[in-house]
Formats: sequence, structure tokens, C-alpha cells
Amino acid sequence: MSRLAAELCILGAGAVTAIGHNLPMTAAAARARIPRLRETEWLDRGGQPMVAARVPLTDESLQGPQRLLQMGLPALRETLQSLRGLDWHRLRLRWYLGLSPERPGFPAGFAEWVAKGLAHETGLELREGQYTPIPRGHASVFLGLECAIHALRSRQAELCLVGGVDSSWHPDTMDWLDNGGRLGSEENPDGFIPGEGAGFLLVSTTAWAHQQKLQPLAGLLALATAEEPHPVTSSGVSIGSGLTLAVRQVLAGLGPEQKADWVICDLNGESYRATEWVYAYLRTGKRHRDPLALWHPSDCYGDVGAASGAIQIGIALSAFRRRYARGPHPLVWASSDDGLRGAALLSAPPSAQISTR
Repeated sequence: MSRLAAELCILGAGAVTAIGHNLPMTAAAARARIPRLRETEWLDRGGQPMVAARVPLTDESLQGPQRLLQMGLPALRETLQSLRGLDWHRLRLRWYLGLSPERPGFPAGFAEWVAKGLAHETGLELREGQYTPIPRGHASVFLGLECAIHALRSRQAELCLVGGVDSSWHPDTMDWLDNGGRLGSEENPDGFIPGEGAGFLLVSTTAWAHQQKLQPLAGLLALATAEEPHPVTSSGVSIGSGLTLAVRQVLAGLGPEQKADWVICDLNGESYRATEWVYAYLRTGKRHRDPLALWHPSDCYGDVGAASGAIQIGIALSAFRRRYARGPHPLVWASSDDGLRGAALLSAPPSAQISTR
């Protein structure tokens, strides 16, 4: 299969999850389907231990925003390693941080606190226009990428950092999920296993990357966001309208004979997500190469919320680098509880050797 030229590219990526303290380890464990789901000390409404996927930190007592900062820093530093040799502090850089909406365990102002901590430790700018928080959950990173694309194309920035960090590791958060019927258990098979993690991406134009003699990890062929009119938080019934629109728009970035080779998504065990994907696939199936080439790594590291998009894209980049990708054009998507849907279509770099197995 030929590879399409991409105007935009991804230059760096990093991740921290329950199954890996960096992106290569996370991707390898997800590929091997190694889960790290554990019983916690907290009990659900039925008196059974809640199950979650927890990132091992030096200080295991950290909760809420403090955990976000401790997970976000190593993922961010890993991402910035791709700029070694460049004085990135002098670049016109904008960054977009995906987060969960305010909820129990994460009070008002937590996003600013986390951002200030990340900026203080790495030298990122927090001036108005330099940094944008996107507290919209799972699909936040796709909205951040949309903002980054605008900034790059309008030359407001040379380089954009887009990421997400999220955690459910707080007793108030876990109780909130349990009381809402969202927590997965033997009694509630329609729930999900909470997780936590952080992921970041560096995005630029392909032309700028070549000028700086930087090797793209992948091309960003297309990106789209949409709104689902009947999300899980509403009383309506979703037929996948929002996800279909986002997926259809990015698949339009393929040539007439091209297809999406594989899919990485945030399916987490909740039936409404699977139902939406079924509708979206049935409406776009002719643009997919293999209906069974569907990866949902939350089975291993739990539901990572606002970090989903960046970590999933990072896994695709690792598949290119380690030569086990199912093809040169993966489709990545995620769905937020509030109705935001996001999708991206990537292209393998020319240096990648793609297996057709």
C-alpha cells in the first residue's frame, strides 16, 4: 500500500500507564495483552473490593491532582527528548492539556495547579495564548490536536505540545463512579475498570521538521471532532451519530483505493461505547481493511480518561517503530462522556517497514 504525504507530523511522544513507566514499555505490554488490574482497599456498594489499574509511584499516598503531576512529568520529559539538540525554549510553542471535568476528588482549580507544576519543572510558558486547558475527558487530546493544527497552519506556532493526564485514584472519585453505576464489577458487567495515566505528543508541520532535520514518527493525515447529541450523560439513545461523523471525516483523508488498516480506540467495557462503534463501523465499513483489527488497550491499563488519545496514538507510533503495525494507516478514536468525539488518521513514516501479517 502506498503512503500518502502528510502536511503535519508527530515528532515526539511519551506515556506513563499502569503497565509501563514510558511509552515503549506501555506499548509492549499492551501488545502482549498484559493487564495490571488490581483490587483496591476501597469497597463498592455491594461490599466487594473495587478494582482499578494503578500507576506505581514513588509516593503511593498521592491522590488527586498530586498524582496527575507525578504521572505527567515523566511522560512530558520523555516527549521532549525528541528535541534534543534544539533550544526548544526559543521556539514559538503552544501547548494544550487534556483533563477530566471537575468531579469528586478533583476540585475547582485543579487544572491550573497541575499546569503550573508541569510548567515549573520543564520551563513551559503559562502566558495567555501559550497554554490552553481542555477539560473534556477522553476525547480532549483530539480537540487539542485540532487547536494545534490551526495554530501551526496560521503560523501562530512552530511546534505544539498536546497531551492529557487523568486519574481515578481517589476514594471520592471511585465512590462517585460506583454510585453512578459506572464501576465495573461482577455485579455490574456494563461498567469499566478505572485507570490512570499521562500521554503527550509533539506536532509540527512536516516542512518545519525537515528544516530542523527532525525525523517524524508519523504523519497526521486527518483529524476531526464531533458532538454526539445523545451522550451517556443524557436520557436519549445514541446511534453513534457523533462518532460516525468524526470517523467519516478522517477516512475522507484516504485516497480512493486506500483503507484504514487497523483501529486503536478507548472501548472500555461499557456497552454504549461498543454500540456507537458498531453504528460507526457499519456506516464506514468499506473504508476499513479488517473489522477484527481493533485494539482497545484499556483492557490492560484501565480507562485512562483524558490521556486516552495521546496514549493510543503513542501505541500506534511504537507499532511503526517496532515493525508490528497492521498497516501504514491506523485510525485512532475516543469518546468523552459529555458527547465530544474525536478521531485521527495516521500515516507511517517512509522509514517504517510495515508487516502485512
